[in-house]
Amino acid sequence: MLSTGARLAFEVLKMCLLFLSYVPAVWNEFMKCLSQGFVQGWLEAATPTSAKQISRPSRKEGHQKAVEQVGETEMSEAKPSRPASKRLSTVPAAPKPPANIDPSVIIANHATLAGVFPITIGPQAVLHPYAKVVAVAGPVEIGEGTVIAERAVIGINDEGSGKDDEDAGLGGRFVMLERDCIIESGAQVAAKLVGEGTFIDAFAVVGEGCVIGKFCKILPHARIAPNTVIEDFTIVYGQNKRRKDTTAISDPMILELRKAAHRKQLKTLQMLIPSNLAKWTT
Repeated sequence: MLSTGARLAFEVLKMCLLFLSYVPAVWNEFMKCLSQGFVQGWLEAATPTSAKQISRPSRKEGHQKAVEQVGETEMSEAKPSRPASKRLSTVPAAPKPPANIDPSVIIANHATLAGVFPITIGPQAVLHPYAKVVAVAGPVEIGEGTVIAERAVIGINDEGSGKDDEDAGLGGRFVMLERDCIIESGAQVAAKLVGEGTFIDAFAVVGEGCVIGKFCKILPHARIAPNTVIEDFTIVYGQNKRRKDTTAISDPMILELRKAAHRKQLKTLQMLIPSNLAKWTT
């Protein structure tokens, strides 16, 4: 009596012998069909249409075809570019104001003189870059040795109603700074008169028609209402508070020292600031 494993091995051996007995007949039949061309027909019939149409190109042909496809894609996606146009301003440049400027004046390149009324600037005055003198509503006069700092504005920047034109005597609302004044950065001065040696600090505002005395000090961000009169040697600070500069009043030597320091400052500025005086005098 054979065991289960022996029976299984016997069955496998019998199937192998049966398969081998059919191999010669199958091989002979295959070779016969091949000689008659039947196998080629079967292969062609079994091959999908898409596979028959695809042929692998050579490396050179593939590269050339890829370049052509990329070129076609770029041409299809490219949008017509607008021709470069150079923007030309149609606004004419503002005319230069009539100016009487001493040859020793320093006017920085980016300083501005604007308006239709005369602008007079005395000897050794200095206008820093971006300082602005506006003679739109009336003439402006800047005294000898006066210094106008960056972004300070001197003059009246609107035409107004013109009711004071006759009183001005020169065809407009007059603004005058006497000698050796210092107007710091961002300050706005539309006063009728600013006295000698007065110091107006940064971002202070002096309204139209004001009369500021000599050797006054207007401290930062102070606001002087229009038509205000301030006496000599007055210090304005805070919310329009005032006090007298008793030190300068009691000791004349203090004023002499301040004047000497101011002259040294002018010499230093003349060396440091390149002047573009020809822009306004020619």
